Amino acid sequence: MSDASAPVEIELKLAIDPAATAALRGHPAIRAIARARPRTAEVVSTYYDTPDCRLQRAGVALRLRRDGRRWLMTVKGAPLPDGATGVVVRPEFEWPLARPQIDAMRLATTPWRAVFAKAMRKGGLAPAFATTFRRTSVPLAFPDGTTATLAIDLGRLDAPAREGRPATWAGIAEIELELGHGDAARLVELATALAADVPLAPEPRSKAERGYALADGRTPVP
Repeated sequence: MSDASAPVEIELKLAIDPAATAALRGHPAIRAIARARPRTAEVVSTYYDTPDCRLQRAGVALRLRRDGRRWLMTVKGAPLPDGATGVVVRPEFEWPLARPQIDAMRLATTPWRAVFAKAMRKGGLAPAFATTFRRTSVPLAFPDGTTATLAIDLGRLDAPAREGRPATWAGIAEIELELGHGDAARLVELATALAADVPLAPEPRSKAERGYALADGRTPVP
């Protein structure tokens, strides 16, 4: 389900060798367009679903996130990737929270209100997996007026034990180039310039997609 009027997230995600992050932060292409000093914070997110993964089957991801001192609730819809460029567009709704608990009234304002209502009637929502990482964010401003944010994420995904499977985890080492406003082609151009000097690889999967694969036993444990 989608809604043409829904707010969207537009980003390009790339996997990175953790040892290369210092070179990335100091890359001339980043220095030339950085408009503020980097900000680093610990980000802890818990993703929720029903025991039978009703949200996943509907193409919806729901998370509660602590970003530094802030709590946020986020709902994302199914991605619309551009196979030629790697840029992904997905519906995204996000709200600040006073406390770390799901706000059902907010969920009722999204295009997936019926999915959430049924999920809460059919057994409720519970933690499915979690991510913990340090995020270094750099705001970017391109000469044509396009704005974006570079985020460098280093940490891990954790899935709890279930159905006879032990708890599992996988590493997170990736960068995100998220468009603020302007032309998404600038993200591709920057990624191309960075990849010429820093070991980067396309990573089309979101953290939610990787988390579900981990919880389902489809991601090998490092």
